[in-house]
Amino acid sequence: MSEYSLLINGDLVKTKDSFPVINPANGEVFARAPECSVEQVNQAVEAAEKWNVPVSIAMVVGE
Repeated sequence: MSEYSLLINGDLVKTKDSFPVINPANGEVFARAPECSVEQVNQAVEAAEKWNVPVSIAMVVGE
């Protein structure tokens, strides 16, 4: 199973947690995606702004 890291300012960054990516056709987990912290999101946004990269963020609010 594939497990991914974040790419922030050209660096691969590991996260403490990840979540399953599920194939909707069969319900099976086929990868794990990184679950980033608020600090990591802020770092990514700052890096994107530094390089004039358009930033589009979808937020999922959890408990």
